[in-house]
Amino acid sequence: MNTVALSGTLTETPSARESKAGKPYVTFSICAADGFRKDVKHIFSCVAFAKAAETLKDLPAGTIVGLSGKLQTRKFSAQGGQERTVVEVFANEAEVILKARPMSNERYEPRDEDDPWREQ
Repeated sequence: MNTVALSGTLTETPSARESKAGKPYVTFSICAADGFRKDVKHIFSCVAFAKAAETLKDLPAGTIVGLSGKLQTRKFSAQGGQERTVVEVFANEAEVILKARPMSNERYEPRDEDDPWREQ
């Protein structure tokens, strides 16, 4: 079974794109707390299509979202001809947990005080 559920903070505003077949989608990344060690954060590359893409497309960096979907790998050739493998979260469901105030186009850098689940 290939199922993933994540909640985390958008690190930047999702980028709207279009597939070769003409279907809209968004790419983005989220920062999620480790769950076991407070000082560890993980960044996940994500892709969302259809309704999940609509939910995420205009959200500002810093917004906390919940995702469910699957993990998918893809290979590509980097500059210099090196083969690379990427693991991405393909989100088929998304929901806004806490919307951030719009910021300038700065990239979001997570801080411990941004984590709503941190111990007080």
